[in-house]
Amino acid sequence: MSNLSGITWDHRRGWGPLEMVQNSHNQSGASLSIDWMFQEQDQFGMIPVNEISEQCDIFFIHQSQIGQAASDGLILSIDDTYDHYVGQAFASCHWNEKLWALPVDMSCHVSACKDHESISRMNWDELLNIASPSQMGIALAGVNCLEVLFSLLVTGGNFLLLGQEFPLSGKVVDTLDLLKALKSEAHPDSINWYTRDVLDALSVGTIKFSPMVFGSIEYEINGIVYDDIPSYTGKKPHGVCSRVYAVAVSAHSKNQDEAIAFAKTMSSAAIQANEWLANGGQPASRNAWFKNMRKFSLFKNTLFTMDESFCRPTHNQWLDCQYDMFTELHDWLSKDSNDFFGIDKHLRECWAKLNQF
Repeated sequence: MSNLSGITWDHRRGWGPLEMVQNSHNQSGASLSIDWMFQEQDQFGMIPVNEISEQCDIFFIHQSQIGQAASDGLILSIDDTYDHYVGQAFASCHWNEKLWALPVDMSCHVSACKDHESISRMNWDELLNIASPSQMGIALAGVNCLEVLFSLLVTGGNFLLLGQEFPLSGKVVDTLDLLKALKSEAHPDSINWYTRDVLDALSVGTIKFSPMVFGSIEYEINGIVYDDIPSYTGKKPHGVCSRVYAVAVSAHSKNQDEAIAFAKTMSSAAIQANEWLANGGQPASRNAWFKNMRKFSLFKNTLFTMDESFCRPTHNQWLDCQYDMFTELHDWLSKDSNDFFGIDKHLRECWAKLNQF
């Protein structure tokens, strides 16, 4: 039997399916045992990959980390061409025309309501007219604030493409004004809330709705219903920000073939639709979403939105750029600053610096 070590995030979505997937993998003829370690959920995707890859054979990675991890020689490329995933999950795991990880978990910005009518067909002005701190919450802690800004920018028709300039200042300032208005009308703790904090607040009735949160199907049992985010026109949005969690194999592994084989099992369409979903995972496979549309509002109401979603860059310099952007943006929001052109200038300079590489 091959004994491997792995790292996932400390949440049921990260560890729930692993034992059953390992059992299924071994039933197919493998002989594998994996000792899993856990990262704090809020820190997942923020810890440098070089610190992770030296500790294990196989690990979960955020899509935005892939470029740097691959460039630094920390993960192995994977030979797989079967794209059965939702949205940009498969494409986002490529860098320099090679595949470096396999998608296993996918989410994007959606609206979430409990004991409240849907807000998905509202435009932003209509939403702000009904919003209040006792009704609405939004995750703005850490990188969440930048993800919200990106969703507002791209769904407003502004492209965020590497090699191109940041959107026009007028467009960015208008979007920052909307972001600030959402923060002002949201629960006062929103500035320090992560995704799970918003969903927990919805579950216990602290708030009634969130216009933008990364959907998690486990919360539907608490009465939360997901749908599209509001938009500028009241129609279906194009280009909300998505999160892709993938499984990568460490270049330091002494069991590379076994680790790659297990990664392919985890991400396979059959496992994703069955063992993965049944044991607390949130699949990235389109087959799983289609098969379970009647069970989950997230799958039924937002598949189109997921397919049209936007992924943060997979670039070997993106993590430093992202950190500079979200720390300054979060500070600007926390201070309730009116220096719109100052924060626009900072975001623009970070993007321009990224384009220089």
